[in-house]
Amino acid sequence: MKTFVPYFKKGQKVIGTVEEVQRTGHLIVAFNGDLIRVMNSSEKKFQTGEKLELYVWSVSPLEFRLSQPELKRFERTI
Repeated sequence: MKTFVPYFKKGQKVIGTVEEVQRTGHLIVAFNGDLIRVMNSSEKKFQTGEKLELYVWSVSPLEFRLSQPELKRFERTI
């Protein structure tokens, strides 16, 4: 796994695919072939193969937020 993914920019919307759901609460998410381990801090449960619409909240450290399109607001950090 890469330690830095240079193409993420703060405020950018990205689409990832859940590759693995770990017992620890972490997800392995694929972004254009790059795999990133993400801590799921939300209460939402995810499944392998699920597409995620995320917003880059911070790049250092790398932090994403989930979108809730029906409410037009952000959910918890993922």
